[in-house]
Amino acid sequence: MTEYNWLLFLDLADLLVSSSFSSQIPSGSETLYRTAISRSYYGVFGKLRDEMEKNGHHFTHSKVHQQLIDWFLNQSDKQLSYIGKELNRLRHERNLADYDSKYIVTQLSAKKSIERARLLITNFKQIKLI
Repeated sequence: MTEYNWLLFLDLADLLVSSSFSSQIPSGSETLYRTAISRSYYGVFGKLRDEMEKNGHHFTHSKVHQQLIDWFLNQSDKQLSYIGKELNRLRHERNLADYDSKYIVTQLSAKKSIERARLLITNFKQIKLI
């Protein structure tokens, strides 16, 4: 069985916030941006979780999101703890986008989430855990 490439969610997020795509659904643009933020988080989360599990780290299913974040936050290495802080930030943004109807999401905020997600992946690759 081939492992799913979670980073494809980042490509989808890019498409969702692109001007040409969002102009086709002007009244639903915020929906596209909310979805882009959500996919950005899940793209990073899925990739990091899979890589950590390949390296012998195991997480319980019901608390996997917080356990993964906490693992990074609790590391003495500054790069690792930075990943934890940024992953937690992305998760918070995702929760707002997914559950808070009063939270206003713009194209710019969605683009920033995508950029942050891509930077996290770059930082993780440089650490040599993978």
